[in-house]
Amino acid sequence: MTTGNGSTAIGVLADIIGRLESIKPAQFIAPDTEREKSAHIVATAGDDIKRLFTLRYTLTDQCGELIARGQKMSKAVLKDVLQRGPHEIHKKLRARGSSALETKEATLQIDSDLRRLRDLREIDSDLRRLRDLREIVNDIFWLEVKRQHPGLADKPTIGIYSDWSLCWQERTAGDREFGIRGVNNRGLIGLTELFGRRMG
Repeated sequence: MTTGNGSTAIGVLADIIGRLESIKPAQFIAPDTEREKSAHIVATAGDDIKRLFTLRYTLTDQCGELIARGQKMSKAVLKDVLQRGPHEIHKKLRARGSSALETKEATLQIDSDLRRLRDLREIDSDLRRLRDLREIVNDIFWLEVKRQHPGLADKPTIGIYSDWSLCWQERTAGDREFGIRGVNNRGLIGLTELFGRRMG
């Protein structure tokens, strides 16, 4: 079965299963959000939920690393273009009497710029793929939490905390967003918004 972007659905499932199987209990990453006093404890997360949470967190981290790399590379390309002037290379190539060395240098610079742009496109493509995968894992994570603990399905806000407790809370006007590792029933804020705020 193929999806809209041409990838095979079974490939995505195999990728997720392979990643989950590679996570050993010693590698579990616990949420960093402390449980609030108002939280109603329902259960402690089992290994399946811990594994899914760890994968979800790892994918989020990988997205952050790609964003940081892309931003750094974009700034470097922009800085280079602004320092030499956006049309400097074209002037050298078009100028009468340009030496062979000047023409070669300009051609090499164009090749370098195109290579860096290809690298940026590759980072963007990898980021989109990882974001999609993270969203799928996020959905599976919450489905598994609700499958194992059906009483949480109709609660206004559910979360997982640093002691691996699965809890629910009443929603109040002063609710704050859970941290990046401690999430609620609505899932995480969009990654672009999240990393834009953190890095901006």
